[in-house]
Amino acid sequence: GAAADLYQIPLRVGVVRCREQPDGALQQFGLSVAQNGRVLRGIEALARVRLGGESENAVVGPGCRQPQSEGVPFVSASHVGEILGIVVEGDALRRVEVAGNLLSAFSHLTGAKKNDDGYYELFGTEYAQYVKLDFDFSKGIVLDSRNKLAFHIGVGVGMAYGNSNYLPFERAYFSGGANSVRGWSVRELGPGSMEVDSTTSFALQSGDIRLDLNLEYRTKLFWKFELAAYIDAGNIWTRNVSDERYKAGNFDFSRFYKEIAVSYGLGLRLDFDFFLLRLDTGFKAYNPQEKKSRRWAITRPNFKDNFALHFAVGYPF
Repeated sequence: GAAADLYQIPLRVGVVRCREQPDGALQQFGLSVAQNGRVLRGIEALARVRLGGESENAVVGPGCRQPQSEGVPFVSASHVGEILGIVVEGDALRRVEVAGNLLSAFSHLTGAKKNDDGYYELFGTEYAQYVKLDFDFSKGIVLDSRNKLAFHIGVGVGMAYGNSNYLPFERAYFSGGANSVRGWSVRELGPGSMEVDSTTSFALQSGDIRLDLNLEYRTKLFWKFELAAYIDAGNIWTRNVSDERYKAGNFDFSRFYKEIAVSYGLGLRLDFDFFLLRLDTGFKAYNPQEKKSRRWAITRPNFKDNFALHFAVGYPF
């Protein structure tokens, strides 16, 4: 109920820089200070992104920034900016995150000039401007003293505007992993039905829209051990990608339901009351990034192409 809701207004101010390495990788690093209740965070270690195949051509110039006008997924960005978020917690978790508006107002008030690409800068670095809306609902249904059913619905939408055409890489959505669709490893699923192979960089597997659907049956075995059986579904999608190589990742109402990936699996947990260790397996059941009948991975279960193993702390939802 409303009395159980927790309202938080976290604010983060920081700088994120991106540097191209001699081996073609991107090293992202940043410094930020965040206020979230009583929690202050300092240095943030961000992602190291390795580009492969055709995507190598997407990164040019100083700061390893891909031109925002090319209509291809925004691989990475150097940016500075402020992030203001509003979080409401209860049975449902609702988040609103906006970034770049204070800097945009400052740029307009001071008459700042745009760079050659048409974007405002602060300290020589373009700042990100976007809004993200997230809604997550989780519920547990107790069947008896040893058995429980839990489900989760998660939806998120992000939109860049003003000084940005794409969400910064570290603020974009990803799918797969221990808390998502567990038939895929982290950042291996999506976007949409875009084909991926061994040369596809995981930097391209991020999106502006996410959907997560999870159903899990949990039962106590003996001592501290629990067993779980679950079905996961979901994916991520991009919004404005015009490059033909990646357009299959765009969200389209006429086909998005065909691009919802499905997996299933079993998990073993050790519940020590104050923390829980989790080992989850995942088999792909339906893979939207395959063609025709090969999408139905459930017909050919194997540990090579259609399996993922996850170790995590705490329940997935």
